[in-house]
Amino acid sequence: MNRLSLAPVTINEIEPPALIAAAAAAGFDSADLRVLGAPGAAPVPPLAGDRQRVAAIAAACADTGITIFAATGIWLTPEFSLDPALPALEIAARLGTEQFLAVGNDPDEGRMTTNLGRLAEAAAGFRLKLALELMPYTAVNTLAKAARMVERCGAANLGLLIDALHLARSGGTPAEVAALDRNRIAYLQLCDAP
Repeated sequence: MNRLSLAPVTINEIEPPALIAAAAAAGFDSADLRVLGAPGAAPVPPLAGDRQRVAAIAAACADTGITIFAATGIWLTPEFSLDPALPALEIAARLGTEQFLAVGNDPDEGRMTTNLGRLAEAAAGFRLKLALELMPYTAVNTLAKAARMVERCGAANLGLLIDALHLARSGGTPAEVAALDRNRIAYLQLCDAP
């Protein structure tokens, strides 16, 4: 049976312990954790260095039996540097997270793919899997481009995150998903927005 995890954007305005409690109350197996905010979006209080918040998240998981499935999100922009991403990966690993979400938004596909490979290698050092998400409003705007980047990196811990909403809005089809190597699909996000 597939696990179901509650994404943080579902209930955007609450702290992670409350999201974890909501996931438990709703019958989810896991919750996802926003560790870093998206550029230009509402700021996310950083977890790195905030022992009290990290301890509260760990306690909420222990109290409810909810695990942290995925953490978000590292953005591969033209200015990307690996060093600022390392504390986020470390916090995710400390909380037992399985996946870390990455988003590509660099017009230089070669540089972005190189940085994706470097990030996947760093994630592997923390025993994390890395998932690249396609979004039609970013530089990784099609499933074909996301799949090409993942294949070029060739990292065993790197896969594709496919959000049904983003797939549909990008013009992607279920047939394209079915044609992928199943081992390259990290996980799926289901969104019922129009």
